[in-house]
Amino acid sequence: MSNPIVENLETAFSLFLNGISEPGSNVLSISLSSGCLSDDTIVDPNINAPCRAVEVTDKSQHFEVSFETYVFYAIINESHGLIEPDAIFTGKKIRKYERSNLLEAVEKISCPYDIFGERPLKHFEILTENHLVNVVSYDDPQITFLPHPPHQAFKNAQIWQRA
Repeated sequence: MSNPIVENLETAFSLFLNGISEPGSNVLSISLSSGCLSDDTIVDPNINAPCRAVEVTDKSQHFEVSFETYVFYAIINESHGLIEPDAIFTGKKIRKYERSNLLEAVEKISCPYDIFGERPLKHFEILTENHLVNVVSYDDPQITFLPHPPHQAFKNAQIWQRA
């Protein structure tokens, strides 16, 4: 997945999920925006610790991640995601798993054959501030820049980082 768009997505400070849609039969489209740090802000006067909000701004980049076909997808609240010590993956913001519990489970609960040939299933996980988006597909995703923010771009997640 090495190209300039993927590199921008992978090196973004953070990502926010704007939306997921199925624009066609078994086609999956995932809209993302990069998060940036705001100016220093005091969150709580009792703590008096300077923190900066992570938010979507005019400087944010916007991406569409598309899967031409998918076998399975699920969205998990990022607070409930599990770390798999035995999982093997590459990538930071979009992980491509060589081995994962989800991949094994999907192979057990579905017909894990490719009607178009002998291609193995692939597991991708997109890590965003509030969500973990897992997709099992036969194909790598297509990742493109969106020139303008999506209609419902995420604005304020109330996520803070200590300055």
